[in-house]
Amino acid sequence: MRKRSALLLAALIFILASCKTTSPAVEEQVNVLALLEQDSSIYVRIPVSSHVDLTSAVLSSAFDGVSKKDARSFAQRVSELYAGIGTVEDRSRIQVASSASIPQVAVGTVFSKKHGWSKRTYNAKTTDAVEKNGSFTVYDPSAGELSVSFPSPSVFVSAAKVEPLLNRYAEYSDYADLSATSYSSWVSQQSSDILFYITRPGQYLRNLIGQSVSIGTDAIYGSLSYIPSKKNPDSYSGLYSMMFRIHLLDKRAAAAFRSVLSLSFGMMGAKITQTDDFTIEISDVEITQKQIEDLFMRDPVTGKHFKVVGDKIIKE
Repeated sequence: MRKRSALLLAALIFILASCKTTSPAVEEQVNVLALLEQDSSIYVRIPVSSHVDLTSAVLSSAFDGVSKKDARSFAQRVSELYAGIGTVEDRSRIQVASSASIPQVAVGTVFSKKHGWSKRTYNAKTTDAVEKNGSFTVYDPSAGELSVSFPSPSVFVSAAKVEPLLNRYAEYSDYADLSATSYSSWVSQQSSDILFYITRPGQYLRNLIGQSVSIGTDAIYGSLSYIPSKKNPDSYSGLYSMMFRIHLLDKRAAAAFRSVLSLSFGMMGAKITQTDDFTIEISDVEITQKQIEDLFMRDPVTGKHFKVVGDKIIKE
């Protein structure tokens, strides 16, 4: 998997480093968050231009054969990146949609059979695909699962099954309105912080607080703010301050849950406050780059997720 990921990233780096003077074509403005399916367990927004060091470090450590220099070159070409991570049925699923300055001239050369890619045409399943130009080129690695497509010069998508993202791009007007989703208003904020929203918190609660709990929650959302080095502010410290809020389904559980959180975070100097009857906020939690990777990317084998059906709280 690491070699396949390295192949994908190496190809992207080549493309993004090529043809720096290419002028982008005029196109419809697309909120790339709307290209992700709405059943992911976690949604993350990374304003990459504000977190080039973190993005570079994560890429170079996660993918074999990718140097920090090359990873940084890729990160510097991306303005923002959204990811949908995991589902109830498939915790390993990852969908990525990003806004980037992507010159198209080198795409056909890099994603070729010679470099381990096969090319195919995908016709999006739309009611008026011809009118909306619903035909896309998809590149598949010969020995992997991560497919790639560039539906426009400023949009890049990748997933094991990239077709659903392209369907949404082809009929963007049908998916652009995200007001009915629980996560969009939080993660789509224009912030220099990394924003995350966990739609199924039972799967990840233990990762956050360090112990198993059986308290009904329907959302955890928060942010990661970079902490500069005190000794050398110009060097990457690898430290972040995490804030997150836990929304409870039963306000009667708030007092007991605050006690649990105090045990977990009290010795770390974190602040624990109850912002309303159902919401508890934990702030000033210092977290490292490695902990960020573990929090979002390791297998979430813990906890149950609870949801409200009518006037009842049930396990999912």
